Amino acid sequence: MKLVINADDLGYTKANTDGIFLSHSEGVLTSTTLLMNTSATAYAISEAKNYPALGIGVHLTLTAGYPLTSPKTLIQSNGAFLDQLTLRQAVISETEVLQEWQTQIEHFEKQMGKKPTHLDSHHDVHFDPRFFKLAKALAKKWDIPLRGADPRIPNVQNAFPDPEAISPDSFIKHLDHQSSYTGTELFCHPAFAMPSFVN
Repeated sequence: MKLVINADDLGYTKANTDGIFLSHSEGVLTSTTLLMNTSATAYAISEAKNYPALGIGVHLTLTAGYPLTSPKTLIQSNGAFLDQLTLRQAVISETEVLQEWQTQIEHFEKQMGKKPTHLDSHHDVHFDPRFFKLAKALAKKWDIPLRGADPRIPNVQNAFPDPEAISPDSFIKHLDHQSSYTGTELFCHPAFAMPSFVN
């Protein structure tokens, strides 16, 4: 079985980003996806050159940070993207989504100097039926795999489906359950704890 261990949220914060790079350099993480519009995006891009074996794709977003385009239906009054719950219920322009995601991919190529390895999305928003066809069209245009829609990623699983049972043993047990597949992607969210979030 081919195994890909992917970290979402590269570039979200410095703590996320450093945790992902450490998980790759000293662990089994092989892949990650980069948010193109968040506080540590530039830092992640500058550090990525130190990890040439790490596959890096685009973590398409409509629910974190500020858009790279100028949409009207995707934003709050302060200009930031809508939150998850509001996005689900809002009347959204598909044209604006397509333009924003295309810009995020183009920004990746310009900043990284290469094509992304694959696409997925923050909060899995690309699985929204309104947006899934748009994500698939972009994946086809760039000829790169899209999580949940490409045979090159035949089985996608949360690396730790039970947050109360994060351990090497639970990881191996979960991986054993995927052995019937020819390949699987396990996604995770490694990070260092940020002091402001520690009780």
